[in-house]
Amino acid sequence: MKRWSLVTIAITLLALLISGCATQPPAPPATPPPPGPTGMTAPDAAGNGLIKGMAALDQAYIPALVTTNQGKAAESKAAMTALNAQWQIFKQSFANYRGQDPQWSKDLESVEGSIKQATASVEAGKLTDAHAQLEPIRDTMVQLRKRNNIEYYIDRLNTFHEPMEAIFQLADNKKPEEVNVEGIKTLLPKAKSTWQSVLDGTIDPVLFGLDQAQLDKIAGLKNQETAALSELEKSLSGSDKAAIAKAALAIKPPYSALFAAFGKMPAMPAAPAANGAAPAPGQAPPPAGGQAPPAGQLPATH
Repeated sequence: MKRWSLVTIAITLLALLISGCATQPPAPPATPPPPGPTGMTAPDAAGNGLIKGMAALDQAYIPALVTTNQGKAAESKAAMTALNAQWQIFKQSFANYRGQDPQWSKDLESVEGSIKQATASVEAGKLTDAHAQLEPIRDTMVQLRKRNNIEYYIDRLNTFHEPMEAIFQLADNKKPEEVNVEGIKTLLPKAKSTWQSVLDGTIDPVLFGLDQAQLDKIAGLKNQETAALSELEKSLSGSDKAAIAKAALAIKPPYSALFAAFGKMPAMPAAPAANGAAPAPGQAPPPAGGQAPPAGQLPATH
């Protein structure tokens, strides 16, 4: 009798255990964040420092692009030295950050090749060649980020650069009768739409190391560019080719200054003063023919 009681209890406990397991729903699997086009998520890009690395790279790249365009040999050498150093940091940190993008490594190899070519050109005093060799880097990085769904403010400026530069070239060094008015009319809608994207974007001042004075300067340059595009559109409603040419050329200076505002010009190495005396410690002399911009600030032309 006692034996049957124990069996009954055991059967009852087993039934309760089975019943509990049946009514307990299994835990749902964790849902990963939606991936970008190639499997990378925007939080991933920010969380592992990729966007910070890209911003630091641009802060070195922009001075090299600007100074080679201006034909400034000493400044170009300093900027290329800084760019090479920053590129090594970026490459070591993110060479294998593929995000399932088969083009990732190829793009970084392309950027490295351009930097090597430009470095050699600067050393040879061929600054025009160096500038041309540096230019494709911006487009390569724009496409890399676009494929990987990475939002990055400077890409908005880079995208506007294409139609802006094309309009400028249709009027640069042209007699009024040589200006391609129809070409400018065709390009203006794209320039306006890509410029609106610049206005719609949000600048992270911490990411780019911008203080309030620099942000105010950037806001002013945006207003200047907006006004220049409006003036160009207004001029195209008339038939004065000289006015159209003037307005077309005027859209580049505000953009160039705006783009340069995101770069960080490295300090120039000290050189002997004109009278043979060395400059004060930590003080670099201004270049011949003009006053050097404040440390970290680029001239407003590109």
